[in-house]
Amino acid sequence: MKKIFAAVMVIVSFTLSCCPWSIPKPPSVNIPIPQINITPQVKVGPEVTPGFTTQYMLQMYQLLFSYTFGVGGCWIWTSDFRPGEWTKWEITVPEGEKMIVEMAYLKLTPDGNQWWRIGYYPYRKGEEPLIYEGMFSSDMGQLRRLRAKFGDEEPREIPVTEGTYVARPVKLTEESVEGAKVGVETVTVPAGTYRAGHIRYGSVTGGTIEWWTSGQVPGGVVRYLIRDENEKLVLKSELLSFGSGAKSALGSF
Repeated sequence: MKKIFAAVMVIVSFTLSCCPWSIPKPPSVNIPIPQINITPQVKVGPEVTPGFTTQYMLQMYQLLFSYTFGVGGCWIWTSDFRPGEWTKWEITVPEGEKMIVEMAYLKLTPDGNQWWRIGYYPYRKGEEPLIYEGMFSSDMGQLRRLRAKFGDEEPREIPVTEGTYVARPVKLTEESVEGAKVGVETVTVPAGTYRAGHIRYGSVTGGTIEWWTSGQVPGGVVRYLIRDENEKLVLKSELLSFGSGAKSALGSF
């Protein structure tokens, strides 16, 4: 499990810690407290690795959902995905960690629920992919079903309880996006060359987040960058490929 999560957690945690919209944490004070064991430690069964618990896998999905669908906590997509459409992104952080991230809108059910797949595919040799397929309510606010595949293991169904919410990124107003527009530029990414609108936001804590939009691709975004208060690049994500006809890879339906 460590080989699967290593690169994923490096990129996610590094990005979240440097996000321009993150709320600064107050300084902490460490007060040493002596630890005294007053009860004997008795093993009553085999040890259970936290990484394999269903609660851990569900929480991991909620984190990756928020990270994959949002940039800096914002919903940046300028057009809707249609069922079957997918995009793949090459994501890089300065430390050299790099991976491919997939977003795929698999299916719209008759009652309005939406099936999506998110996949993380590390470049690093020896690390394995992490793939989730989830069914959401029509407003994308609640998770209804979840399947997962870790590396070369068989896909598994993950228990989802009533009231399992996901933190959907906030949607910006059209006026806000228009006010943040820098101009229109020619942008080249692995998926091609586009005339794209350039959007840039700053934050009170310093740093910027910017993205480039084009109506020629699903979701309408071809690149996004995050920089810290010193203008150092924190994350670069570029559209690697896109298409239609996505189907379940985990036997979800």
